[in-house]
Amino acid sequence: LDEGAADKILKSVTDGTSDIGLIGMLRQIDGLAFAPYKRERICLLMSESHPLAEHESLYFKEASSHPFIGMAETNLMSNIMNLAELRARVFVTRSIKVSSLEIAAQMACKSEFGICLTLESVASRHARANNGKLVHLSDAWASIEMTTCTREVATRSPATTYFISELKQRFKN
Repeated sequence: LDEGAADKILKSVTDGTSDIGLIGMLRQIDGLAFAPYKRERICLLMSESHPLAEHESLYFKEASSHPFIGMAETNLMSNIMNLAELRARVFVTRSIKVSSLEIAAQMACKSEFGICLTLESVASRHARANNGKLVHLSDAWASIEMTTCTREVATRSPATTYFISELKQRFKN
């Protein structure tokens, strides 16, 4: 599995370079099949010493005056941050820009570069491993449907079909 921009993932599945892609939203593209496998909450991750670390949850707008760790424009979290800014009618300062969620999460926990907007699964893992603080977002938009992307069902390999089945079973509610 490779982390990357949705467009890159969709292209690799379409051209046969990849059998399966995992992306953060449903799409309609001829020749591809999409299926949700889990719902993921969007949250904030920060160092335990951050001023907002005393909160269990807050609205995005309440955190917007603090610097954030930005993501490359092609990353799902960058798109979500841009939409969050529009919804809250704020502009967030990005103190630094990194290429992956894992790097952003590690930096948020271990430094004062800023807050990381990330998936709850990433935040909870890094909060435990790196003494960070996960703060839930109270905003209605703060969850996303994660989906698999494959070529049409009739052309899937048995291994791809098995992987999707296992993925859905693992994240069954």
